[in-house]
Amino acid sequence: MINVGEQCIHCDKSVAWGSGFYVNRIPADDGERTGFMCGVCVDDAEKLAEECRPELFGFTVIDRDGGEMHSSEPEYLSCKEAKRAGEHSLCDLNGGSLEVWLWDDSLEDVTKTWEV
Repeated sequence: MINVGEQCIHCDKSVAWGSGFYVNRIPADDGERTGFMCGVCVDDAEKLAEECRPELFGFTVIDRDGGEMHSSEPEYLSCKEAKRAGEHSLCDLNGGSLEVWLWDDSLEDVTKTWEV
């Protein structure tokens, strides 16, 4: 690996003291070069990671009186997978109905719900 010193491994800007990019730099390597990432490139990388986050689904088993019996974690990568796991729980818990939902990490809340 090549050590590029006090420059950003992505944009090649100086991150040395007095450059204006010293404070927000972080140590980094990309497999070929080692050095730092400037704050601008760190922000860009975080935004890209946010856009690439997979959608996560979960399910809720509703009892026969309409109350919530059990809710899963948002751990399923597809609606179909969450529905299948929910149907197993519905049978095991002898519940009344099933809801499948889509989780939004940025809102920390459910964004869509489907009755199954």
